[in-house]
Amino acid sequence: MSSSKKSSTRPKHSSSTSTSKISRNYVLLRDQGTDKLRVVPQKEIISAKDLVKLGIGDIVSHGKRNKRIRGEIVLLGKTLIISNE
Repeated sequence: MSSSKKSSTRPKHSSSTSTSKISRNYVLLRDQGTDKLRVVPQKEIISAKDLVKLGIGDIVSHGKRNKRIRGEIVLLGKTLIISNE
């Protein structure tokens, strides 16, 4: 019997490439004044509630003082961005 070693066919990863993952949360608001839908980053929402506990149907605000809108949360979403550097 002969013994032969199998060579690995896995591709070798270079140590210079790294993968980064960025997660961003968004909220779809229905503006109470104009009845338009707006996509807003969750970190820009103004609410008395903790941002983690926001749910569909909650009334929140968005924007600067003189251009602030009030709206109802219609949808909560998350995006995941993966980049190879």
